Amino acid sequence: MRAARRAALLTPLIVSLVAVALGGCDDGSDALPEAAPDGGVDPGPDRGADAAEPDAGGPRDAGRVDGGPSAPDVAPPDADPPEPDGEAVDPLTVPLAGQSQWGPAARVHRLDVPPDPETARRAGCLLHGAGAGSRMFNLLLLAGGGLGGQVRPDGAGHIALVLLMRARGWEPGLSAGELESLDIDVLIGAQGPDLELLYRPGAFVDGDPQGPPLTTFAETWVDEGWLESDRVTMAVPISLLDSPELPLVLDQTTLTGRVSAEGPGWRLTDGVMAGYVTTERMAILVEELRAGCVVDDPPTFCALIRSQLDNTTEELIALVVDIIGGLDARVDGPRAAPCDPEMEDGCNAIGICLLAQAEPVVVEGVAPPAEP
Repeated sequence: MRAARRAALLTPLIVSLVAVALGGCDDGSDALPEAAPDGGVDPGPDRGADAAEPDAGGPRDAGRVDGGPSAPDVAPPDADPPEPDGEAVDPLTVPLAGQSQWGPAARVHRLDVPPDPETARRAGCLLHGAGAGSRMFNLLLLAGGGLGGQVRPDGAGHIALVLLMRARGWEPGLSAGELESLDIDVLIGAQGPDLELLYRPGAFVDGDPQGPPLTTFAETWVDEGWLESDRVTMAVPISLLDSPELPLVLDQTTLTGRVSAEGPGWRLTDGVMAGYVTTERMAILVEELRAGCVVDDPPTFCALIRSQLDNTTEELIALVVDIIGGLDARVDGPRAAPCDPEMEDGCNAIGICLLAQAEPVVVEGVAPPAEP
């Protein structure tokens, strides 16, 4: 009876999502490679297959082969800038330029969820669960084509999702090869009238730009430019079906990747942000979605999901879980672990892996507070 009820609720939602996806998918220029017909991926250096499980050594060696970093099969890093005479420059030796109080900064300009578990593991997504952080891919695909289009400028230079990163503790004159640790802030940004980049006040505790950021990978270990962070809670706003921003909150999130100084800021390549979204966090997201549609002038996307809005929060979460293929991990406080959905204390979370590249930028200041 419950399965029949869930199927009846799920069918119109999927039809609506597919209709939107067919009419306005991301152009795919930053899309991840599709899996081979046999379900595998192209052969190449395995960045994550032989790495330790998340709580058995961490990702420090996940991207190293024969003593050095190997490039993942997805989102390849941008090429190192050449010297004027054509000779390659070792990015580890480039010193950081002088900075304002808002730097050094980088902007995430590529952001993807891997399409399948094998691709995820090869990219360094060290998460518990059968999906290895890839299960959100299908939902994003149905809802318009993924996150890549949200961080790319449109033809007029406007960016839907301005996701900025600040590397505190990186003093001018120091190269990436000389670093031992950094505090990496992840800050939601905005664009000013002339498309200049700004931090939003809401990216800081109590909206105070002089206070701490909401998300910081504090004392992140750095070795020859490679990052490995502790686990933190991170919030990333996303838009589904051109909805207003929705809070995607990831618990137990780690950051890995490689940094280098470049121009006015710094660059992140091979970036991986991997964490878990619990059913408790999903409930908050669902309620935000519902609240955005019960206003006098609701966004156009609300018409596509109007038939679902009368369902309970639990039913809506069940629909989302069905679309993504089920929960695949358990998060209890500071600990994430594998789970058995048949057990009483079964799964309550899904792993999500975000593959990121960030380019050097200058942040000009802080945007005005949003109007109530």
